[in-house]
Amino acid sequence: MTHSEYVAQCRTRLAKACGDLIRGEASVIATSRLICSLEHGCELDTPGFIGFTAIESETDDYPLGETRQNWNADYLAELDAEFSSYEDRCRPGALENAEVILRSLRRAGQPDDATDRATPDR
Repeated sequence: MTHSEYVAQCRTRLAKACGDLIRGEASVIATSRLICSLEHGCELDTPGFIGFTAIESETDDYPLGETRQNWNADYLAELDAEFSSYEDRCRPGALENAEVILRSLRRAGQPDDATDRATPDR
């Protein structure tokens, strides 16, 4: 895979992550982690990343995915309630940042089909 193919792949995954969040198909915390993992590979200069970096930093101790099976169920229930409230507070800003990233992807020449699929019809 060439470097330009890698960047294009990262940008496509980034557009999908933003779209999934906007459509309510992904959590703010999980999306923040994914976006932070893609940020450097996308070679995209946008302020939209800042909010996701903050969310990822503030929730890096919250277990996601398979890791959860190794945690105490009662403690997870407490964490879930705490982080659900956190996600509710962060969601408006995260949605706004996702839109900023999608606009930046369009300006950077990301194919329309990748960014158009990301946002619901308005």
